[in-house]
Amino acid sequence: EEERAEVFASLNPRNLEAIGLQDFMSLNLHTAILALRRLEHFQSWLIEQFGTSQDVFRRVFAAMDVQSAGVLTRKGFAAGAQLLGYPCGEAATCSMFSLLDRNFDGEVSLRDFQKLRSFKGEEVLKHLIALKQFVDDKLGGVDACYKKFQEKERAVQSISSLPRVASFDAFQKTFTHAGISREMPSVDLKILFLFITEASGKHANGYLTQSEWALLKGLSSSAVTGNPARLRKVLVCQYGSMDQAFQRMHTSWMKRALVKGLKQMALGGLARALCNMPAGCEAHGTGAGPAAIASSRPRSRGGPDQLSSARRRPRSAARSGSASAAAALLRQRTTHCRPRPPSTAVAPQPSAV
Repeated sequence: EEERAEVFASLNPRNLEAIGLQDFMSLNLHTAILALRRLEHFQSWLIEQFGTSQDVFRRVFAAMDVQSAGVLTRKGFAAGAQLLGYPCGEAATCSMFSLLDRNFDGEVSLRDFQKLRSFKGEEVLKHLIALKQFVDDKLGGVDACYKKFQEKERAVQSISSLPRVASFDAFQKTFTHAGISREMPSVDLKILFLFITEASGKHANGYLTQSEWALLKGLSSSAVTGNPARLRKVLVCQYGSMDQAFQRMHTSWMKRALVKGLKQMALGGLARALCNMPAGCEAHGTGAGPAAIASSRPRSRGGPDQLSSARRRPRSAARSGSASAAAALLRQRTTHCRPRPPSTAVAPQPSAV
């Protein structure tokens, strides 16, 4: 119960009673954040075991490249890390591989591997939050920003219609044209692009879909790495996808919300019925409700001429007439609700014959 409360709190930074799909889908971001933490752990382990110089990282890369191919594939990277004695398993090394694949081709070169020396996970997260703020302030929000990606991609490909995906080239040109270098001089757009792709659960291929980019909307949720990442894995295994998991949860919540709403509606109707009962009738059990009042209201017997003259009366007369009618109605209601006195009539005696 305590872990579920912590997970819900991490997805609900505004402390609302319920979370929406946007907050729920931010669970995908926790997967990419976990990959950042794993890459930080691998970096610190390499520095502790072998050192931090450029030559040290070159020799480490050569030791991992058992095929002497000059590049490391995903499987080769995992096997090489195990050969070095890295304590974490294949799942951890494969997730961090996606953040090193800077050419989007499924391979890590020596130049890509050297970037690990200066990698800082906290800086990546700060730049990601700043990027989200930049998108909202300068580019009109997440959805409008993706439209600009598509327009840049259309110009790059020289096509007439908007493409369904945007490349990193269009991604980079959009932010460069918007002046991101002035706002964030040290930003690494490529690692941010890789992070968003990793959050979608797909391997980077150099292109970004609108649904993948939309995950940036959930960045306002608190970044907690442990419990939300495990929860996402359980939900995907149980329901097949995050969308289906949210649908099941929403349907279950709607059933309870419907019952609660019906109860509140019934209590509200009962309260209104009790408030509409006339004063003085509750004690005697004779309620003169709206129907009784309407039936006891005197009807006008005048013709059209009298009705027209009544409409032409000045406001003061109308007000006095209304006041008199209200007083008469009040007296009538009081008379109607007043209990009848016991009868004092004497029964007739039988006549003597």
